[in-house]
Amino acid sequence: MIKETAEVLTRAGFYVSDPALFQTVNFDIVARRDAMLLLVKVLTNIDAMDKDVSDQLMLVCKHLNAFPLLVGERSNTNNLEEGVVYLRHAIPVMSLGTLMDYFIEGVPPFVLAGPGGPYVNIDGQELRRVRTAKGISLGTLAKAAGVSRRSIQLYESGGKAMYNVVVKMEEFLGSPIVNPVKALVPVKEVNKDLYRPGRLGGEFAKVVFERFRGLGFVVIPTVKCPFDALSEDKKTLILTGLGQQNRPTVEKAKIMATLSRIAERDSLLVMNKETSRQNIEGTPVIMKSELDKCDGPEEVLHMLKERKK
Repeated sequence: MIKETAEVLTRAGFYVSDPALFQTVNFDIVARRDAMLLLVKVLTNIDAMDKDVSDQLMLVCKHLNAFPLLVGERSNTNNLEEGVVYLRHAIPVMSLGTLMDYFIEGVPPFVLAGPGGPYVNIDGQELRRVRTAKGISLGTLAKAAGVSRRSIQLYESGGKAMYNVVVKMEEFLGSPIVNPVKALVPVKEVNKDLYRPGRLGGEFAKVVFERFRGLGFVVIPTVKCPFDALSEDKKTLILTGLGQQNRPTVEKAKIMATLSRIAERDSLLVMNKETSRQNIEGTPVIMKSELDKCDGPEEVLHMLKERKK
């Protein structure tokens, strides 16, 4: 299913990561089309998305200016319907068919599955225009839809309505009156506990990222990501990883380079021991001893720029 999702996004014109690359982390696919960056989690059962994974996904999305998206087949109770957007822990969810319609066919979803049932966004101006053009009173339309006159007034102000109510109104009016659902939503708020320095694991991580803070970076710890933290200053954001002289570090560097390239962000690997290598699989490398000699973020960024080559 991850492969199928990647194929849909590729057909839609996205630059897409290798479907096998991120499967041990909080997202499975990274995809970019022009200014739109997606971090996609793929699950057969969308109820398998737990709060910790969604929190981490939203944290990374917020700082990368990316949209989070969950693609699935079913929930614990039902198969996902096409043309419907669901929510799990505030992350938009859609089926593979809905994804294809949205990005390839250009047909947006119009229904949002909420706690009380499926909802639709009313185009209030269009509803009022059609109703008045046909000489239909508020009371008459309310009776046809099975709601109160006040509800029709609220709908004409652009509110949401239950799907079955909208169907009745559209059939009575003989005209569509709905707006598409926002299938992709930027992350504005994340769990503040995710910023706690104590989330950094291991002594080496604590020492390295304390040094980054001393140089003027804001350090945001990450869990189950290809990198160990996001390091930010006023000019840039660096996907920052910690490495050793071993094979897992080479694989980590490869993954970080891919993510860096698609997300159009810098990545950097800090090694715990001396090495002559300045670049591993496309990811710039600096040693902890070099980091200790830096006087400010500009020196780190200069080394990063030079070692990109």
